[in-house]
Amino acid sequence: IKESIGKGVEKEVIDNLNKLKSRLNEAGNILNKLNRLKEEEDRELAAWHNDLARIKTQLMDIDKKLFE
Repeated sequence: IKESIGKGVEKEVIDNLNKLKSRLNEAGNILNKLNRLKEEEDRELAAWHNDLARIKTQLMDIDKKLFE
């Protein structure tokens, strides 16, 4: 009886460990996707900041030329 209970518990532990490993892999994949999305978002925000700075500079140049 002890041996059959031990085997059943052992199988359950192994199954649970395999499920845990799978979930950890899924979590790692999700974090990697989130990181890629954040990097893409950061690049786009930087581009928007650069565009805004360029537009401000152009506007200041136009303003300066109009009132010289």
